[in-house]
Amino acid sequence: MKATEIRPKTFHAVLLYDPVTVGTIPLDPIKASTAFKMMTLLPDEVMGGVLVLANESAKLKVTIQSNRLEYIDENENDFINRKLDELWKLVRAIPTFQVKSYGINFILRVTSQHDGGAGKFVADNYIKDSAQLEKDLQQPIISASVRLFLGTPEYHRDLRITPTDLSSKELVFQYHLHREIPIADTEKLVRTIEDSVATSWAECEEWINKLP
Repeated sequence: MKATEIRPKTFHAVLLYDPVTVGTIPLDPIKASTAFKMMTLLPDEVMGGVLVLANESAKLKVTIQSNRLEYIDENENDFINRKLDELWKLVRAIPTFQVKSYGINFILRVTSQHDGGAGKFVADNYIKDSAQLEKDLQQPIISASVRLFLGTPEYHRDLRITPTDLSSKELVFQYHLHREIPIADTEKLVRTIEDSVATSWAECEEWINKLP
């Protein structure tokens, strides 16, 4: 990808599992075992119950819903240097989920080299014959975004390239891995996702270099 700068932003890990009652998740083991000291439990009337955990100084956040857990790391250091230790402490501290699938997200901010800005960069590189399309529509294309799904429905990558606004050279690049695999054992879950994070980031870097 032709860019003057590529900066890592947020990392997300998502677990999808058989439904649980969020209000029954014990909080004391979480307090004792993890760095998440800020805890908010929303009632069942709000999305079936939501437990929100946070550590503001570490820039870490977790939301736990009845069938979905999302871990968010908002640090901006290199993805390869970010550790998932607090996620694993949390998973080990609460009752085992019957995981059905998981997702991994890398979100980056990219500065385009295109003189016309990020939107025009996407339009010129990802719309086939954009000049002819402009002629057919009798309107200039001033911006565009693209989303690519690669793989199979059960195991795929979802790439998104989105300009931040119409006049900026900045765009957001998102790599999302989705994998459907039943995992009941906590340690197997840890190993599986750790391996996926490493291979996914290597693949993400490779694809960023190959994309126009």
